[in-house]
Formats: sequence, structure tokens, C-alpha cells
Amino acid sequence: MSRDLYPVLSAASTTWRHLQHISNNLSNINTTGFKESRVSFEDALNEATGTGKTPGGNENGYVKIGRMVPDMSDGNLIQDNVNTHFALRGDGFFAVQTGNGETLMQRSGAFQLDTQGYLVNQMGEKVLTTTGPIQFDDYQKENFTLSADGRFLDERGAEFSQLLVLTADELKPVGGTRWRGENMREISEPLDVVQGALEGSNVNPFRSMIEMLETTRHFELYQKTMQSSRDMDNSINMLGKRIQ
Repeated sequence: MSRDLYPVLSAASTTWRHLQHISNNLSNINTTGFKESRVSFEDALNEATGTGKTPGGNENGYVKIGRMVPDMSDGNLIQDNVNTHFALRGDGFFAVQTGNGETLMQRSGAFQLDTQGYLVNQMGEKVLTTTGPIQFDDYQKENFTLSADGRFLDERGAEFSQLLVLTADELKPVGGTRWRGENMREISEPLDVVQGALEGSNVNPFRSMIEMLETTRHFELYQKTMQSSRDMDNSINMLGKRIQ
């Protein structure tokens, strides 16, 4: 195998992963609260030898995906007038409590009331307020409103709970548009919550399609390069056999 093929193999593998990443963004164009993520690339040194060279001797010959950084810009506002649907504008995440008591964060505000009156997400996880999960009585179910600053109000305008909105230092996606955060804490900025609306995905389909086309071309180029290298190796091997 030609030593020049190692960087090409590395680039082809990374490009394939990039294609999968772009495909995931495109497949979530219509997913409520989905945040597009962007990838960065970096050189990868040969950890096996510690030399900083590929097996063929080329310095910094490998490439890999460095970080996947979510784009936290707002998605489009979708008005649907469902009183248990909320949309956040600006920074922050809704907080939900899983069945094992873990707190996760999510941007999707597609909530509903369960049979016990708890406000839950689509997986049945309870939405948190500053005092814990919120449970509505029969009267509150039909007559509550949520103010722009996250206060739950009854028909008389009296506050009975405060929505918990979190931020974190590091975010790790855990599925279902939910995130696990490091150093989660209540957001300090003023809240901007819209009741009766959902936040759409912030994926830019036109940019993603262009990236898909460009990345596909790159992958095809790497495939052709590897095939050419293979053909050259075969020719050299055949020539060696004839000389012998």
C-alpha cells in the first residue's frame, strides 16, 4: 500500500462521518426545538508511535472531526394556540426530570398534561419549576396562563409557580432534543417565553444541502484517489512478478 494513501483514508473516513452529521441535521428540519450542530476539523497525530507522523512518514497526515458545536440560535416561532405548548426565545432550556430523577434540558416546549395533572414532555418526563415538578389541579388545567417571564398564573392573575429555565457550561445531546449539561444552573437573563407556540428547528436547509453536495464530491474524490492507488499497486506487483 502506498504511504500516501494513509492521509486519504483518514480524510475519506472523516468525510463520511461529516456526511452522516449533515444527514442528521437535514432529517431534523421539522423536529421541534432541534438545534443544528456544526463540525470542526483538525489534524490527528499518530498516537500509536507518538511521532506526530503517519505510518508513511507524513507529518500531521491524519484528519479527524474535532468538535461538534450546537448552533443555539432561535428557530422559527410556530403559533398553535395550545396552552401547554411553550417556546423559549434567546438563551436557556426547559428543565425536565427523568424517571430516575436526573435533570435534563430541552428546547422543545411540546408539553402536555398527564392523567395526574403533571406537565410532561412527549416521553412522560416531568417539567420542572423552581420548586420541583408542576402539577395542576382540575381548575388550573383549564385556566392557567404563562407569562413572558415564566410565571404560571391562575384566572385571577395570581402566581402559583415559576418555570425553571436552565443554562450550562457544556452540552451533550442525549436524544429526543434533550441535553445533559455540566454545571447546570438557573439562567440569570430575563426570560422570554411564548405560550401557545413552539420553536421550530433552526436547521438551514439550503446551506445544509450545499454542504451535502460539496462533502459528497469530496468523498467521491477520495474514493477515486484510493482506487487509483490500488490500481497502481496492482500494476507494480504485476511488473515485479514479470521481472522475477
